[in-house]
Amino acid sequence: MDPSSPWLISFPEINTNGKCIFFNPINNQTYETSIPELSHSKILFANYGWLLMIPDYNKIPFLFQLVTRKKILLPEIDFVWSAMSFTCSPNSSDCLVTGLSIVSGMCNVFVHKLGDGDLGGWNEYSISLPDGFDLGLTGYVPAFYKGKYYCLDRNGNLYIFDPTEVIARDIYRLNPNDGIPIFDICPKGGSSAYQIFMLENEGDLLAIFITKCKRIVHVYKWDESALRFCLVENLGNNMLFISNGAVFSKNAVARATGNRIYFPHFFDRKGPYASYSLATKSYHSFYGGYSQTNSYGLRELHMAFWFSLDQCQ
Repeated sequence: MDPSSPWLISFPEINTNGKCIFFNPINNQTYETSIPELSHSKILFANYGWLLMIPDYNKIPFLFQLVTRKKILLPEIDFVWSAMSFTCSPNSSDCLVTGLSIVSGMCNVFVHKLGDGDLGGWNEYSISLPDGFDLGLTGYVPAFYKGKYYCLDRNGNLYIFDPTEVIARDIYRLNPNDGIPIFDICPKGGSSAYQIFMLENEGDLLAIFITKCKRIVHVYKWDESALRFCLVENLGNNMLFISNGAVFSKNAVARATGNRIYFPHFFDRKGPYASYSLATKSYHSFYGGYSQTNSYGLRELHMAFWFSLDQCQ
């Protein structure tokens, strides 16, 4: 496995034997293996070389290090989660595993500190959300940035909280004047965002919006001092890897691979991989000369996540 390039790892929807398919978008390399520890489980989040998984047959989530195959069982959960993640490498005793459960305008935040062991259980906090707060986005995971979680919903509400002191929180209502024109694109089509992702890139917090109408991709940078998002038109030499539950940035590993966003998208049923270029505002293949301006018709792998060996901690 090439350690310099991230790999897209996908599972079958019903994973009875831990089958995994590894795909490298840069050199178009694919290989298949089996990891029995991941059978009958679904991925919720991935970072630092670790996976946060939930079995199909019980409510006991676990952390799994893909390279060493180390497994850490977490306390059983008795809540319906909207999103789950962890704050740093699970090798650290300071790692916090968090879960968000949003029901009827209330956000219940569940926090488990790995250093407390299984007896630590889940600490629960309840927070009242503003009217219309909507995180109903498949695979959405809040960004952990500078010690706080940032949750941006598709109606333009930004909710910020510290998982160690959940009572300290901020909620901002954003609007088109804040530099987010997507709310003007589909004024009669309900919620404007089809997908939202947030991640850190070179010390900045980025938000990626994919609109409900026309599937247009927008990239914004959060300005903490002005409490607003600013449009990003060029990522420079950076590559953004975006998937449900796993997002990160990386410096370009080869010529013409920077200033692109790497979603789990492919052209046609058996076509080549499709990356999104901010320079052309279109999807392109590295092989075969495929190109199109939006994601309609692209094949999206929903049971897949990006993984990079150099993230392992």
